[in-house]
Amino acid sequence: MAEETVRRLLFERGDIHMFNASVQVAPELLKKNYNYATDIGGTLVLVPDSANADSPLANIKVRQAISYAIDREAIAQGIGAGLMSPAYQLYPGNPICALPEGQYLKTEYNPAKAKQLLAEAGYPNGFKTSIHTFIQVVNRDFITAISKMLADVGIKCDADFPEAGKYQEYRTKGWNNSMLAHGLMYLSNPNAIATWYLPQNNITFPSLKRPDGFYDLLNASLASPKVDPAKVQAAYKALADDFTMIPYVEERVRVFYVKGAHDDGGQKFHLSFFVPEFAWLEPEARK
Repeated sequence: MAEETVRRLLFERGDIHMFNASVQVAPELLKKNYNYATDIGGTLVLVPDSANADSPLANIKVRQAISYAIDREAIAQGIGAGLMSPAYQLYPGNPICALPEGQYLKTEYNPAKAKQLLAEAGYPNGFKTSIHTFIQVVNRDFITAISKMLADVGIKCDADFPEAGKYQEYRTKGWNNSMLAHGLMYLSNPNAIATWYLPQNNITFPSLKRPDGFYDLLNASLASPKVDPAKVQAAYKALADDFTMIPYVEERVRVFYVKGAHDDGGQKFHLSFFVPEFAWLEPEARK
C-alpha cells in the first residue's frame, strides 16, 4: 500500500499489525500509546551532478557551500518533528560508519561561509539548479525548505517532484546541473550500503563522481574476513572529505505494533525483508 494514510487507518483499525511510520504520522501514533520499537534509520542526502565537468556542482567548494547553507537543526526539529537528527556525515548514529569528531568537516549552518565559498568557486552571484526528489522516500517539505535555504545564499533552486518513472530515469541514466534528493536506507552490513548505492559499474547515480581511491578503500573493507570499523570508516571518510553526497538528517525508525504482535525481524533487518519465522501473533491478536 503506497499511501501512508491508508496504511495508518488500516493499522489503527487492526487490519494490519505492524506499521513503519514516517515523521508525519509517528507523533499521532505516539500520543495513542501504541507499542513501538526505535532503531537507527537511513540518511537523507542530496546527490550532486559532480561527474559532468561543466556542472557547478563538480566544484567541491560549491558542494561545501550547499552544505553550509542548510540549517539541519531547524529541519530536524521542525519538519522532522524532533524525530530526526541532524546529519553532517552519512549514518552518524551508526558507530561502525560514523567518523569521530575532527575527522570530517562539520559544516554547521553558516550562510556567510556559503556565500564566501560560492565566490571563491567563481559564482559570486550564485547559479541556477534543481533538486529532483525521490518522493517515495523524501518528504516534499524537506526539499521545499532546502530550496529556500539555498536561495538565501544565491543558489536559485527549483524543487522538482517527478513521478517514480522519471526519477528512476535520473537515477540510472544521469542528470545535469542538478541534484537528486535521495534516502540511503540503513543495512546491517555497512559494506553492503556502499556497494548497493555506489556500485563500481555506475549503474546507480552515474552523474555522481566517486572520490579518487574510493573503490580501493571499499574493496579493502570488503576483503576483511569480519567487518573492520577502521576500514569501513576509511571508505566513508573518502566520501565525507570529497562531499560526494550532502547529508542533512538521519531518521529514527519507529515501528509500531498492535497489542500482541511481534516481529524481531523488523528490527534485525530494518524492514528491508520480511522473515516469516520472526513474525508471530498472540492468540488475541489473531482475531
